[in-house]
Amino acid sequence: MSIGSFACASVLCLGIVLPAVGQGSPAQTPAYLLRLERTRANDNACVLVRGDGQYHFERSTSEQTTILEGVVPGADLHQLLHWVGDDELVDLTQDKIVAPIFIGPKDEFLLSVNRPEGWQNLIFPAPPTWQRYTRSVVPLARWLDRARKAKRPIRLREEKGRDYCTPPHTPELTTRSRQALVPFVFIARTTSFKGKDGEETCAVVYPDGRYHRETKSQQSGSNQIATAVFEGLVKAERLQALRDVLAGPDIHNPLETNRPRWMLQTDGEITTLTLPQEGKTRTILFWKYEPVFDLRGVWRVDESGIKALEPLRQWLTSNVDVPSTVPLAKAGLTDCVPPRQP
Repeated sequence: MSIGSFACASVLCLGIVLPAVGQGSPAQTPAYLLRLERTRANDNACVLVRGDGQYHFERSTSEQTTILEGVVPGADLHQLLHWVGDDELVDLTQDKIVAPIFIGPKDEFLLSVNRPEGWQNLIFPAPPTWQRYTRSVVPLARWLDRARKAKRPIRLREEKGRDYCTPPHTPELTTRSRQALVPFVFIARTTSFKGKDGEETCAVVYPDGRYHRETKSQQSGSNQIATAVFEGLVKAERLQALRDVLAGPDIHNPLETNRPRWMLQTDGEITTLTLPQEGKTRTILFWKYEPVFDLRGVWRVDESGIKALEPLRQWLTSNVDVPSTVPLAKAGLTDCVPPRQP
């Protein structure tokens, strides 16, 4: 089983902010309502809808690209407004969407809704992550699959009309925050598989001893994902022991810096360790795959630097991964990314 990952696409990944209006004056052009996109292995479809029902639809497969424009029927437009106005979607934020550890064939859904305070952008990396939102996201995904059947479509030539469902104007890029991250001692993230069990963990420790830890587990074939978030404080003397561990030469000089060509099989793990270094950060990769075939067809374990992490694992077990620690209630996942400095 390979590690689940998904590639960002079009508007959401570029940080593009869709404006509240299109070309022309606000008095002449209705505001954009929403943008939907569904990406499968060999099939990508997107639609951009204005408040007056005008839409632009694109679908690309391995064989052809189809581009349509037209008007959403009044009844459908009313339904769209109902779905995007449901509290189930209005209150949804990205940190509440828990990506599965085991991901099947590529099938992700991207949703952008124009709200009074700005665009609400959400990425659902697999069907189970949106199928629970039956009053809003599920009907929107189904409507996208039917969008090509809207009334009075105008078929455009690909070279003339393809724009990946972005507004007909020069996109405005969001300004990335130049604020530095709050200083930290290290960030560790691990994805591991053992048989049918998959687990993702991360931990970040700060110079004052505070720590934040997250766990996520799932069984292959199940859509149930268990998550937990923990926070606490490490004593000063234990912080010094941590710094001694992180200063070890084996940690800073793993055997390889790239992932091997084999995918994760029944057992294995990948760990990244991020350390501050001269005002920047350095991320070091460690991995272990078992079993894999070598060139002679013999099963063996292949690893890079995993043994060097053992002292750090022992420190985490004694100071952070403590069974008696109670998880926080209703805490969202942050992937242990430190906050920005105020």
